[in-house]
Amino acid sequence: MKIRTTIAFLLIIGLFLNFGQCYGQLIKDEETKSVVSWLKKTAIPINYVEAGHGFTDLQPLKKILKDVKIIGLGEASHGNREFFQFKHRMLEFLVKELGFTVFTIESSYAACQNINDYILNGKGDLATSLARQGYTPWDTEEMTEMINSTLLNQK
Repeated sequence: MKIRTTIAFLLIIGLFLNFGQCYGQLIKDEETKSVVSWLKKTAIPINYVEAGHGFTDLQPLKKILKDVKIIGLGEASHGNREFFQFKHRMLEFLVKELGFTVFTIESSYAACQNINDYILNGKGDLATSLARQGYTPWDTEEMTEMINSTLLNQK
């Protein structure tokens, strides 16, 4: 009798745990469906990561960003070319389509003074200016391309 009770108890616990897992999966599936549904309704597909491809696909952002004065462009990791390419494209869009005029980066004022002098006054050499600011993620080909093609073309 004791063995049957133990087996029955273990079966009940097993069913309960299995139900809990199934119920947990059901909730997870419903949450996943909800997120996927929201993304399908609100996502703005982009056609290009790189700058220089026009802004047709980014036009929906005009409505969303029309009254925004400050926009932060972050990334999941430093050194990933695609994140910086898209930042470049977004900066190009923000400058040309929405009239943004100020660009800041994660660095000190003093460290970026050479970059600022290069952008505003054409003083110095951009490669040297980027190297002198001392933060490797900004001393890249992508940053050079962004400064040269987006910021300097606005003069």
